[in-house]
Amino acid sequence: MKLLQGLSAHLLGKSRLKRENFHALADKGELTLTGKHLGNGIELARFKYDGVIQIERYPGDAFEIMAQVMGWLSEHDTDREHLELAEPEINIDLNDRTTADIELVVEFDEPIQLIPDPEGSISAYGQQWRVDTVPIDIAEELDDMEGITDGGIG
Repeated sequence: MKLLQGLSAHLLGKSRLKRENFHALADKGELTLTGKHLGNGIELARFKYDGVIQIERYPGDAFEIMAQVMGWLSEHDTDREHLELAEPEINIDLNDRTTADIELVVEFDEPIQLIPDPEGSISAYGQQWRVDTVPIDIAEELDDMEGITDGGIG
C-alpha cells in the first residue's frame, strides 16, 4: 500500500488538513499470484485495491484536493494507463458555507516484491524471502557487440 501511503502523506503535507480529520484505508483488495522472476528477486503477487481517503470538515476549495491528487498520480503512479485502472472518484458533502466532507476513491495496483534472505520470514518456491523492492541491475557496457553500429548491423 505504498501508493496509498504516499498519496496520503502528500495530501497531509500540502494542504491545510488536520490529521484527526483525515482517514485512509484499502478497500476491495484482490491478491493475484504472479511469481515473476525479476533477476535479483521475484514479484510474488499483485495487490489491486481501492484506496479510500476520507476528509472531514475540509475548509478549502475541493478543486485544490482534486488537483493535488491528480498531480501526485501523474508523477508517482505512471503505470495507471498500462494497468487500465479506473479514474479516481470523488464525493463531496457540503456541511455549511465553509467546510465539506470529501471522499476520494483511487484504484491502485501494486507489486509485492521479494528478495532472497536466509533469515526472511516468507517461505516460497523452496527458499526464504523478505518483502523489499527488487533492485534492478543496469548494464554499463556491452560485450560481444562486434559488427553492430548505431545504424544497425555493419
